[in-house]
Amino acid sequence: MGTTATKYTVPKYEIPIQTSAFNADIVVNTAGSIVYVSNTSKESATAYAAPSGDVLWTQSVPEARRMAMGEGGALVYVAGHMAVYALDASTGETVRTLPVHMPISCVAYHSGSVFVGRSDLEIDTDRVVVLHADTGDAKTSFAPYGDGSGQLRSCTAMNITSDGKHIVVAMSSIGQALSVFTTEGAFVKRLAPGFSRGGQLDFCFAPNGILVIADADAGRVMILHKDGSGLYNTCGDLLQDEESAPIAVCHAAEGLWVLQRHACKINVF
Repeated sequence: MGTTATKYTVPKYEIPIQTSAFNADIVVNTAGSIVYVSNTSKESATAYAAPSGDVLWTQSVPEARRMAMGEGGALVYVAGHMAVYALDASTGETVRTLPVHMPISCVAYHSGSVFVGRSDLEIDTDRVVVLHADTGDAKTSFAPYGDGSGQLRSCTAMNITSDGKHIVVAMSSIGQALSVFTTEGAFVKRLAPGFSRGGQLDFCFAPNGILVIADADAGRVMILHKDGSGLYNTCGDLLQDEESAPIAVCHAAEGLWVLQRHACKINVF
């Protein structure tokens, strides 16, 4: 491990939220003044003022799961039941619904395209589907694994790299971890070694080539740095107890935001 590893150890502040979050996500606006929280069990998305935690709005979203901020922060995209819901970031109003016709778990957005990852391992086609953000029309789709095995896996999170050329996919299966694809679906490489067990993973990009991974089952946030070959090595972690296991992470407004599973709060580092 490097001696200069970035570590997030002491929160700058905490934001209280209304409910515990077993299967949930957070995204944050550019200014860091609003944090959006989805919750599958409550079937809703809620906007909280930061740092007060005041509720700005709540919108019903069937089976609400992962989220993504739209271009310019005007919309919040929420992966829901068989569809992606585009919500007005200021009011929570549903602006449009993009039908997907398959169980989905995660969503990403870049430059007019919405990337959707499916979640149900009982279905015998495992795809990431790319949609036109305005119309919901399908652009393309691809299988989110690169080892040629064809084994079914479930996407738990996706993010687009800052240059818009690659999509990084987190898989729930043991040993799969994170993989990089072009936005057209061509496999590029593994971004991180596999974890010892499958489970719910979330991740985000931070400045200076840092990758942050929340492993809810292991109860920790891992801080990963690039080495000379372009791979990632673990350089530090933020340990959590089981009750406050990290369920989602987001880097915004020069801070790391960590949603905790049962603690009813978001820590901002």
